[in-house]
Amino acid sequence: MSPDEEYIGELSLRIKLVPGEAYIWDCATVPAFRHRHLYSALLVFIVGELRTEGLCRVWIGADQDNEASQRGIANAGFQHVADLGISRVLAMRMVWVQGRSGVPDHILAEARRAFLEDRDKVWLKALSSPAGR
Repeated sequence: MSPDEEYIGELSLRIKLVPGEAYIWDCATVPAFRHRHLYSALLVFIVGELRTEGLCRVWIGADQDNEASQRGIANAGFQHVADLGISRVLAMRMVWVQGRSGVPDHILAEARRAFLEDRDKVWLKALSSPAGR
């Protein structure tokens, strides 16, 4: 768990948190203990402890193809807010946050702030400018 910032190596991305937030990362269940809902139970415990410490938001993520982690995260009560997209156009690496249906704009804005520091606005503006057309 990180309370201020963390480098997400597999994404080559740094998440920056504000006071009251935390990021849970690098979780795994030993194969012999899988399918017992231990991951979900651990996440519920961690979030409960963080709330008693005054934290109001906890971020967590998993690869889209990691269905077991996705289920465990959902079973622990996390809301799927957004998907991160990463692509390369020539030499430029573009990262964006795609909000999920029904997620309030202010929550999506917080995800962009935490994961992108609003960097996606820079290339979106460049793409929409007359020189970018």
